[in-house]
Amino acid sequence: MMPLSTKHWLPTSALLACLGPTRIAQACPDCPAARAAREELLSDPNLWAHITLLLLPFVIVGVGWSLAGRVGPDRPILAAGILLGVGLGGFIDGIVLHQILQWHNMLSGWIPPVDLVTMKVNMVWDGLFHLFTWLMTALGLALLWRAARRPEVPRVTASFVGALLLGWGLFNTIEGVIDHQFLGVHHVHPGPYELVWDLGFLAFGLALILGGLALIQHGRE
Repeated sequence: MMPLSTKHWLPTSALLACLGPTRIAQACPDCPAARAAREELLSDPNLWAHITLLLLPFVIVGVGWSLAGRVGPDRPILAAGILLGVGLGGFIDGIVLHQILQWHNMLSGWIPPVDLVTMKVNMVWDGLFHLFTWLMTALGLALLWRAARRPEVPRVTASFVGALLLGWGLFNTIEGVIDHQFLGVHHVHPGPYELVWDLGFLAFGLALILGGLALIQHGRE
C-alpha cells in the first residue's frame, strides 16, 4: 500500500473550506496553512495515484455494466438493474453506515473526523459518494424506462431482481477490496474487530452476487 501522509490531507480539508462560501471559510481556523500547503500537496508524487485508485471501483462497475449489457435479449433489463443495484446499494451504505450508525465516513481511515476541519472534508467526500450513487440510480432508471418501452425485451421479475442484487454485490465487493483493504480509506466498523466487519461486508457482497446470478439464470429458463 502506498503511504498517504495525513499532513497532506488535513491542510487539504482546510483548503476546501477556503475555496467554499465565506461562511465555511470563517469556520476554518487553518485556512492560511491550507493555502501554504497547496504546493506541497500538488508536489506529492503519489497524489494522483491515490486519486486514481480511489475512483477505480467506480470505473470497474461501469465497465462491468457495459459488458453485462451485451449478451442475451434481456440485456436492457439487466443493465438497468445492475446500475440501479449499484446506486441503491451505495445509498444503503451511505445512509445507514455513514449517517445513521456513523460507523465511518468516506475518508475516515485517512482523515479521522476528530474536529471541525476533518469532519468537513469527510462530509465533502461523503457528498461526492452520494452524488455518484444518485447518478447511478438516475442512469438505471433511464435505462429501465427505455427497456420498458421496447416490446421485445422480456419482463421477468427474477431477472430484474437478480440484476439488482448483482449490482449491489459488485459494488460492495469492489469497494470492500479496494477502499477497505487496499487503500484503507475507511473500514466498515473501525476498532479491534474491524477486519471481521470488513470480511463480513465482503462475504455479504459475494452472497449478493451469487444470489443475483442465480436469479438471472432462473429468469432465463
